[in-house]
Amino acid sequence: MAVDPHIALITEAYSGHNLGDRELVLATVDVVHEAHPSMRPVVVALEPETFRDALLHADVLPRLFDRRRLAEATAVRRACMLAAWGVFVLVETVLVASRTPARLRRPVARRLLGASALRTYDAYCRAGRQYAVGGGYLGDRYVKESALTLWTWWWAVRRGVPVATMPVSVEAQGPTMKRLLRGLLPGVQVAVRDESSESVLRGLGLRCRRFPDLAFRNAFRPAELRPAAGDRCVVFPVGSDYFDEALWRARWPEVCEAAEAEGLPLSAYAMHEPIRGALAGHDSEVVDLLVERHGAKRLAGVASYQDLCAVIGKEARLVVTARMHAAIAALSAGVPAVVLGYEEKHRTLMQLLGLADLYIPLDRASRPTVARAMSTALALDRTDLMRRVQAYAAPLEGLVAAL
Repeated sequence: MAVDPHIALITEAYSGHNLGDRELVLATVDVVHEAHPSMRPVVVALEPETFRDALLHADVLPRLFDRRRLAEATAVRRACMLAAWGVFVLVETVLVASRTPARLRRPVARRLLGASALRTYDAYCRAGRQYAVGGGYLGDRYVKESALTLWTWWWAVRRGVPVATMPVSVEAQGPTMKRLLRGLLPGVQVAVRDESSESVLRGLGLRCRRFPDLAFRNAFRPAELRPAAGDRCVVFPVGSDYFDEALWRARWPEVCEAAEAEGLPLSAYAMHEPIRGALAGHDSEVVDLLVERHGAKRLAGVASYQDLCAVIGKEARLVVTARMHAAIAALSAGVPAVVLGYEEKHRTLMQLLGLADLYIPLDRASRPTVARAMSTALALDRTDLMRRVQAYAAPLEGLVAAL
């Protein structure tokens, strides 16, 4: 099975039902096309069917290690699948190290991964270049998933395929994650999106370059497309992905009460929809609560990330969000955002933008702390904010050259 130099494999895509994830995949495809116009994209996604409407000229395939199939399997079947994945990684590692041709490795992949994974396996083997979607996460929170991701990059590098990432986040406090990064990341051209990720990798002796998150490309839309600021507080909550129900039921009503005290009518929007085989999703549970108890209006007219930026610009005077890409959409529209963070990437982003006073750890958010941050945000000059955001996003122009 010969490598095709005209195939660009784009991996780690998530779900097109989540606007932030969808924007990062489309932005990655655009960046790769600009860097290599003659290459044809093949995208590997957790929910491939959710991208096919937007990627009409690309093949969209399921992931090699399909977490949705794993989640739907019985306990016995799940144990068998995990064992087969582990054996595949070990056998493929040995075969690649011994330079066994792909045509001889393929029957092993079919037996261990199943016939449904063969198209994806073939895409990995045929790709001339490999790119990981921007916005991904490698770290202690998801060590097993991170290990599989890192192995697929190592696997490509060992086969002589150039691998590069779009800007991602990296956390590594525990010894296991540090060993994985040291062992599997060398040879990968890594782009990170925050200082903490850069510090982690450099501390491990690994090279990387820092760029803004790809969604900041929306900060350069023509100014005339940005409507005047609205009068609403738009809330983008996080549900049960990272916190139990008792916590979000306590926190988000306090956010609404702080907005109501400022005289701001409320809107709410769920950035993440439930995904089989993944923790992400459940934001709609919080939105339902805010609609029922606080009369929040559901944000409408949003079919794309660009729509989201435009609707925020039109309706919002202020955004309060726990979703990073909702914050980026707001800032790209020149609307101040109070970020209730649950990961280091949230804090770092706001610090780099000079907006550290608008960041609050979600588990420490209260009506008084949110109210103070809201007052600070509402006092910001929108023109100055837009100028600051565009200056921060400017290095994205060098990303294509780096590839």
